[in-house]
Amino acid sequence: MASMQKRLQKELLALQNDPPPGMTLNEKSVQNSITQSCLLVKIFLFILMFIAMVISVYPF
Repeated sequence: MASMQKRLQKELLALQNDPPPGMTLNEKSVQNSITQSCLLVKIFLFILMFIAMVISVYPF
């Protein structure tokens, strides 16, 4: 997880330093989005692990 967040922060820094022409960046909004995305990935992985555990206990 940490590597994904580091990469997103690196991309954000690149956009801050050299944004494409005509683009503006709302830094606070982007930071919140990164945090929310990381949380969603963690929840998704937890759900997948739970489903795998249930299937291993109760095979169809």
